[in-house]
Amino acid sequence: MSLTDAYSNGRFGLSFELFPPKTPESAALMWRTVDDLMAFEPAMITCTYGAGGSTRGTTLDVLRGVRDRHSLPVASHLTCVGSSVDELRDYLQEAVALGVAAIVALRGDPPKGETEFRQAAGGLRYASDLVALIRSEFPALGILVAGYPETHQEAVSPDADLENRNASAMPAAMSSSRSSSTKMPTSSGFATAARRSASGSRSCRA
Repeated sequence: MSLTDAYSNGRFGLSFELFPPKTPESAALMWRTVDDLMAFEPAMITCTYGAGGSTRGTTLDVLRGVRDRHSLPVASHLTCVGSSVDELRDYLQEAVALGVAAIVALRGDPPKGETEFRQAAGGLRYASDLVALIRSEFPALGILVAGYPETHQEAVSPDADLENRNASAMPAAMSSSRSSSTKMPTSSGFATAARRSASGSRSCRA
């Protein structure tokens, strides 16, 4: 089932978000929880992605496991934190090979102990830049973006925050025409927009 199928015909797009387990015990608990969550008939399962790819392999293992067990569309979070464009591209290639249906494209929060986002060498600064990369080089992937309902703490105003979130969701050609000086970060948090027909999704953390 594709991401488009998961949200077609007016279906309520319930999804659950998983965090990569750190121990065998937490992995066993996660899989029992995933099995229990199937009673709610989710449209999709997503899995988070550690800063700089710290959970890269585990994230993909979780998504592979969900697909093998339940044949659901899966989506991987992906952030700009600590990764070059080449590293992001490598991860996206692995995700496509695995059969990941969509990417939750995020700028990401600063690493623990830091108060400001720092663009990695050869990396990207904004979620909208990551969206543009995916659209131009990985057109088969669905794309979801995120935003703070109460306005991102770095936004100059609620209107500017909404405008930037919409920029992440608009076609790449339109998005790339925006001046970089007008861009503000799109936060990690709540999935609010998606490429194709997934804009009606609701995200729940498990």
